[in-house]
Amino acid sequence: MEESLMKLSKFEGQLPHDLVFKILERLSFKSMLKAKSVCKQWRDVVSDPSFIEAHLSKSYSLGRIRYIHGAPMMKSVGLDDQETRYEHTIPTTEFSRYVEILGSCNGLILLGDGDRSYFLWNPSTRLLRSFTGRFLFRGEFRHFALGYDSTTRAYKVVRIVRVHSHKVYDRFKAPSYEKSVYDVTSAHVYSCKTNSWKKIEHFPYVIFEDAQGVTMNGYPHWIVFWDHFVEYKDKVIVVIVYFDLVEEKFKELPKPSWLVESSSYSFGSFEGKLCFIHYTTVRQREIREIWVMEKHGESWINVSSKINIKRVILRGWSSGHPYANYSREKPFIGAQYVESLVSPYAGNDMAG
Repeated sequence: MEESLMKLSKFEGQLPHDLVFKILERLSFKSMLKAKSVCKQWRDVVSDPSFIEAHLSKSYSLGRIRYIHGAPMMKSVGLDDQETRYEHTIPTTEFSRYVEILGSCNGLILLGDGDRSYFLWNPSTRLLRSFTGRFLFRGEFRHFALGYDSTTRAYKVVRIVRVHSHKVYDRFKAPSYEKSVYDVTSAHVYSCKTNSWKKIEHFPYVIFEDAQGVTMNGYPHWIVFWDHFVEYKDKVIVVIVYFDLVEEKFKELPKPSWLVESSSYSFGSFEGKLCFIHYTTVRQREIREIWVMEKHGESWINVSSKINIKRVILRGWSSGHPYANYSREKPFIGAQYVESLVSPYAGNDMAG
């Protein structure tokens, strides 16, 4: 590859810009970094925000996806070639052993460390950006996600936190000493463009465990419950919600007919579509069904007869990890990401 790049470099200034653009955007990330140092023309192309966006799109279409895990010493593996393992070197002195992987979007990883420290990190370029958030108490239920607002060209962090306590009765004291129930859920969004947090006023849902959002088309998605104590009394209603980063509002999606409180499933994405793995038992034998939403906002389709379950799990499966019946994995231990040049330090377009 290096020899081929050097031969092409002899044509510097002779090759049309559009042709150079098309050639470079198809290169793997490592080859492209080498190409960047070949000549000034190529360096200028690779540094152009429009090229960074085009390369990002090409990386998605070519399936250049990796899975990263193992905080604070991160390791990643390529989903196309699981033999290509390597460790990422990051400034570990800035992290405690409590650092978590909270989400990812367009090659950027969202990390959380401690009570209010957050980081945007590109594991491909090794660039790291820090910011702070509101204090987070240990033991709170948390939903996190990183998304992209294409209208303002800004990355945004969504944080949903529930603080609650149960009634405690002391049989040695009068009823007037009964401790009251405290149950408050708050949602905030952080804009990387403005470097500021904003509270989302309306969140009529209940979360029961930690969850990493499933980001599709830049929007993070979760499985939650209606605030049944207010709206439905004793009923528990399962809801699929996503956060519209443009309007900065939570919206609901249709759900599969089988999705109820007692359902057993994993929720995530596969090949650019929202996806469920539904676990059922028939005659003491576990059955796993694959359900996908072909177009965002439309109905769910059972594609079990068309897609091998092993293909979904082993290649391209990216899941959020909330409730005990929601997924069989723990949240915040890993995330998928695409190799990209997107910079956490970038300007208005957050691209280069």
